[in-house]
Amino acid sequence: MPRHGNLAAAATLTLLVLLVAPASCAAAAARRDPVVVPVTKDPATKLYTIPVRFYDNLVVDLAGPLVWSTCADDHLPASLSCQDPTCRLANAYRAPTCKGVAIFGGGPIYLGEGLPDFTSTLEYTPLVTKKDDPAYYITANAIALDDARVPVPRGALAAGGVALHTSIPYGLLRPDVFRPFVQAFEKGLNRSDAKVAAVAPFALCYRSAMLWNTRTGYFVPAVRLMLAGGNNYTMTGTNSMVDVNSKTACLAFVEMKGVKPGDAAGSPAVILGGFQMENIVLQFDVEKQRLGLARLPYYTSCSNFNFTKTH
Repeated sequence: MPRHGNLAAAATLTLLVLLVAPASCAAAAARRDPVVVPVTKDPATKLYTIPVRFYDNLVVDLAGPLVWSTCADDHLPASLSCQDPTCRLANAYRAPTCKGVAIFGGGPIYLGEGLPDFTSTLEYTPLVTKKDDPAYYITANAIALDDARVPVPRGALAAGGVALHTSIPYGLLRPDVFRPFVQAFEKGLNRSDAKVAAVAPFALCYRSAMLWNTRTGYFVPAVRLMLAGGNNYTMTGTNSMVDVNSKTACLAFVEMKGVKPGDAAGSPAVILGGFQMENIVLQFDVEKQRLGLARLPYYTSCSNFNFTKTH
């Protein structure tokens, strides 16, 4: 499907997506205000949707068409047919409240009275695109847990890169990256007393009542992607641990299936899912070929977006 190069995206998730226009659309962008729409998360499919077309829910898909319809009769080109069980689920369940915002065309991000425009706090890393691949990629030089680098094979992260997919709920790691990552996380957390049987599709789970809970999620090693340009994509417990039931929390990364270790042609090394992007401001600047990112402080979230404040 064609890449939506006339849009610029910034995503803060409980989901905030901000999209920025390329040079070819600069004149048009100068004449139009940004389009701002609320984002909700479908509880059944974990898909992020925006109501922009006669109140139909359109799926935000950073790795395909920007949005596709959830089965209106005259739906936009979709990755799933309207008869697909996933699509039926997306139609059957409606998220009850706004979880964030999508901004098409750039704009400020205000998430509370007295707080700054969060686009002014962004740090940047090169945004990479690949031929015949609609996904956006970034380059990671290493993965660290707090400040300790995970011993992945040499060149593993460079082979395939890091992709960003809002249509995938949780992070996926290629086997040659996933296995040392999980081993290092388990060792770094050092809570064998709290470990419980894994709950599919996750490989490492703990009794949640035995883990310390903080304002930034469970007190676990922070997962850091050490990016090209010198900045980090940091995921605290909020983005790295998921409650799978009332008693169990699991490491929210899954091993990729059907790919070989180091298979750059067949798969990225890492795919960041929607869960790993929640409450992180992401600005997809197509014109300047860069990704801006800023982690939101604990005292605000994307659901606090001010739809009325413009400056």
